[in-house]
Amino acid sequence: MFADDVVVRATLTRLPLLTCLVSLLWLFVLLPPLIVLTTFPPLAISMLLLVEPFTFPLYIPKNELNNNTNKETRTELTKSGKKMVLTSFSSALISELDIVLLGLFYSGSLLGILAWSRRILEIIFQLLAASLDIIFPELSKAKNKDEVTAIRTRLRKVFIFSFSIPIIFFLVKGLAGDIFVSLLGDEFSDVSTYASSILFCLPVMVWSRINIIFSRALNFEINLTKAISIGAIFSYGVYFLMHRIGYNPAVLSIIISQVLIAGLTTYSFRKSNETL
Repeated sequence: MFADDVVVRATLTRLPLLTCLVSLLWLFVLLPPLIVLTTFPPLAISMLLLVEPFTFPLYIPKNELNNNTNKETRTELTKSGKKMVLTSFSSALISELDIVLLGLFYSGSLLGILAWSRRILEIIFQLLAASLDIIFPELSKAKNKDEVTAIRTRLRKVFIFSFSIPIIFFLVKGLAGDIFVSLLGDEFSDVSTYASSILFCLPVMVWSRINIIFSRALNFEINLTKAISIGAIFSYGVYFLMHRIGYNPAVLSIIISQVLIAGLTTYSFRKSNETL
């Protein structure tokens, strides 16, 4: 509780600087649109009301914070910060790796179609990932391996359920294709075809997310980050080889890459859990 209070206070003491920076950013970004919006007063007023709260910085005296901190608390906060950075990096790498690699090996209209297909997968994945994060507090309270195993067993139901989403999308890909064409244009008519295959990565991405949550709660984040970084290197090799082979290379590269990362995160968690 004390550490949480210190985190809140430390964040609030930086709010004056942060709010000033945000206010300047919003000013320069919104100034041209606001000039245009002068012909639409209701909309302009709404935009101003949105920006206005950022112009009032909140100040908490720093001496109050300094009097309550100690070396042990600072060490704990430093460890928490490192844990957050590592797990955020791991999650971002899983989410954005395919987009980066697709940009290296493809171009033109095909890249746009592949990027849209991959983004559809990412949107659905983030919705499921947000629901998975709810179990983090319960997992942090686990006292032994049996409790961890019980929670992990319950999450397998989410993993199994995630298979239904790509199956349903595959069955209605014709309707989805019509929607994409009406929204994006005829050049994106193949988005639903690619997405119907790429969405089968969803279950393995959910499993990777489960491994990240468990590793973060049990302090395995360093080994997990190493495993995902190795997976990213191998994924580049997969993209390179599949691009050379040339048989539906983009879809297979995405699927193989995510399966590889899921396997490495599972191995990393099990190996770390055995050492407890």
